Amino acid sequence: MRRGLVFGLFLLVACLGSARAYTLAYKDPAGTNRWYQNDITMKGSFNAQPTNETIPLDGTMKFISSEKVIRVNDDGTSTISSEISDGSMTMTLPGADKPMTMPFPNFSMTYKRSPTGKMSDMNITDKAGNGMFADMTGFENQLKMFNSAGQFEFPEGDLKAGDHWINTQSFEFMPGQKIDMKINNVVQGPRVVDGVNCLLINSEMTMEIPSIKMQITEGGVNISMEQSMSMVMKIATLFDEKAGEINRALINGAIDMTIITLVPNTEKMVVKGTMTMSGSTKKLPGPPEVEQ
Repeated sequence: MRRGLVFGLFLLVACLGSARAYTLAYKDPAGTNRWYQNDITMKGSFNAQPTNETIPLDGTMKFISSEKVIRVNDDGTSTISSEISDGSMTMTLPGADKPMTMPFPNFSMTYKRSPTGKMSDMNITDKAGNGMFADMTGFENQLKMFNSAGQFEFPEGDLKAGDHWINTQSFEFMPGQKIDMKINNVVQGPRVVDGVNCLLINSEMTMEIPSIKMQITEGGVNISMEQSMSMVMKIATLFDEKAGEINRALINGAIDMTIITLVPNTEKMVVKGTMTMSGSTKKLPGPPEVEQ
């Protein structure tokens, strides 16, 4: 009898917990600062023809991402400055005795974000604000795309465990070549991490790039390139409902790609392979120097 009563109480609490409604929104008052540690591991294997060469890929990437809310606008959006800093990439190249570590430049982005997460007016500059990427339209658009992929755009109204919604965003991946990125989100339920009450949201991001053609010049030689890509990423995010911010996230996925290179007076080279990616994003309690 007592066991049955206890079991019934646990069942009731579980049902009530799963039925709870969540109103998800970003909370971005002016002056808010956030810092995140990001770690990504990349592994893969590619085959190059006509040489039938196998090219392995083994690398890691680390960087700090930050957000600073500059102001709250009359339309309810917040203007945010986001920066990537302290970044490095470590790669083990074919035939190398040891990994090689390379820094990559800091850059910053400004954008507007509504409480539901809708982003607009994205603009990328270098750290000094001199428009470092102004003449690199394709790279700039890709940065905007992946920045948007790391953010939620919540539906209006309440959500409960089991609810799902889909975000589809169109981007100009390269000049004149638009693609769609689709993100399917599912609310899993409450989780407590390091004493913080969060909501677990699982997402699957898919993107297909059938063909992108590029022309580059290297050493005075015109090189034609064509790339196709298929990507599936699974992301588990813990969203702090009270603070209105992402607390942490785990990512796992794979990218299948084909790259065709044509250099004048040489054979066409075709490289095909798959790259897997896994990584994490974790909110820091303060600026990185506080952690050291």
